[in-house]
Amino acid sequence: MLHWIDSVIIAVYLVGTIFVGILFRGRQSDAEDYFTASGRMGSSFNSLLVGLSLAATLFSGISFIMISALIVGTFAGAVVAWSPWYALWVAPVSFSATILWGIGGSCVLGHEDEPS
Repeated sequence: MLHWIDSVIIAVYLVGTIFVGILFRGRQSDAEDYFTASGRMGSSFNSLLVGLSLAATLFSGISFIMISALIVGTFAGAVVAWSPWYALWVAPVSFSATILWGIGGSCVLGHEDEPS
């Protein structure tokens, strides 16, 4: 059973999340505007922030548990998962896939816009 303060914290969090969603809704006109931040992410510092965000996504708390299990379970898991070379192929592949999706995702997926 939750203590009353836990319920208050959860309620405040939910109300705050809904408030932020309502406050910022409608500022993007389409999906491209949403994913590219209206073209305002052009500086190298912003690119660094995006890269660090992607790196943090790859190294979450569950990653350490999973990698430890692979190391204990199989030697092959240790070689593949804990190798320093891991970052040399995961980052470029992830980055390239994101760029390709952003550049030609609609054309590649066959969702080209109809001529008006």
